[in-house]
Amino acid sequence: DTIQFRNSGDTSDILSLNSDGKFALGDGAICTVNTNVSIGKGADDGGSASYGNNVVIGSSATAAHKSLVAIGASANVTGAQGIAIGKDCIAAGSGIGIGHFVGAGTNSVAVGESAGRPFPGGTANTINIGSLSQGTGANSMTFNVNGTAAAPTTANAFGVYMTSNTTPDFEVVGGGESTFNTSVKITGQGYTELHDTTNTTLTVDWNNSNI
Repeated sequence: DTIQFRNSGDTSDILSLNSDGKFALGDGAICTVNTNVSIGKGADDGGSASYGNNVVIGSSATAAHKSLVAIGASANVTGAQGIAIGKDCIAAGSGIGIGHFVGAGTNSVAVGESAGRPFPGGTANTINIGSLSQGTGANSMTFNVNGTAAAPTTANAFGVYMTSNTTPDFEVVGGGESTFNTSVKITGQGYTELHDTTNTTLTVDWNNSNI
């Protein structure tokens, strides 16, 4: 029930197509589950009957769980529902990594050359966008465009790095102190709410402000 084309030394398949749907194309490509596709020299769909619904494309691309996509030379997905696209890109479970030498942790997104490190894997529950964007703070988002590695460790923070890789131009810290590392011009209205926790009424002097 299988069509096979072997290499010249008859040591491995170049193409294997089974009537149950298993398809592998490439010298030594492995496809063990009929819901999977393996294309590329040494591409490996995980080698387990429980690792189904995988797409593995690229030389030495590998899958280590189910319902995942690994595309690119040596791309590797280590957990279920992960996506890794790019040479040497690694994604953990439910992580999305796009770019060369990217490491996307569990439930994370990493996009850009060497984004999301430490490599491999990356930090869980983070979003890193931009080349060398490598924030490791829990539940954090890092946007980096300054060309050098930005690796903040602040948790629950959203930081934008444009002129420096160590000092964010703009940072919002949940439950903490947020900063602008630049002058701010407000063309609309700006105000702060007044609160009095000791009295039931609040006396306002309207000469102090229009709001």
